[in-house]
Amino acid sequence: MILEVSNVHKSFTSNSGGGNSGDVVQVLHDISFAIERGSSCSLVGPSGSGKTTLLGLCAGLDSPTSGGVLFEGRSLADLNEDQRAILRREKMGFVFQNFQLIPTLTAIENVMLPLELAAVPYLDATKSAQQLLDRVGLESRLSHLPAQLSGGEQQRVALARALVHRPVIIFADEPTGNLDADNAMKITELLFSLNAESGTALVLITHNTELAARTQQHLALKGGRIVPN
Repeated sequence: MILEVSNVHKSFTSNSGGGNSGDVVQVLHDISFAIERGSSCSLVGPSGSGKTTLLGLCAGLDSPTSGGVLFEGRSLADLNEDQRAILRREKMGFVFQNFQLIPTLTAIENVMLPLELAAVPYLDATKSAQQLLDRVGLESRLSHLPAQLSGGEQQRVALARALVHRPVIIFADEPTGNLDADNAMKITELLFSLNAESGTALVLITHNTELAARTQQHLALKGGRIVPN
């Protein structure tokens, strides 16, 4: 297994003001599931159901109140903040609804960034980034800044960036949420074809039922619990 989530609970303490401790808000209740290498999983559910919180726990961006998360058989709780950051940099890819591209960098520079952070030689990083941008149909847009690209093109750059360092898992949070129907379909096809080609596991949050139906595993969340779907 690439990812194992076991009996995870997550709560937050709300700020009631006046210096007193606030109420405890339970966000996730006893969540358990596992993701195999190369497989795909969708997290669906209404807003506020805990999907983004769960994704953050899986990526080691936060820690559960109780329960555990294993990544490649190793507990994320055993890693310090720097070790988790290295794990994300080397093993994980991220795709967001609002693209999260760096506005002052060109398309190819945005894609090269994970490789440069990993100290990959410049020429090698350039070659890898160009190959992926070619693969997503942006070979003529390498030197364009994000503001010069359409929403669909920006999301294709984000996909290429997420895959360029050959992660073992991709976390995608509403990857088609800000796209029109045509671009959403194109991104969906790219997401699954690149996932299949690279053998990378895929975990995605979506409200798009057609996108969710493409995944091998479906987890429906409601009120912070996994419910039948």
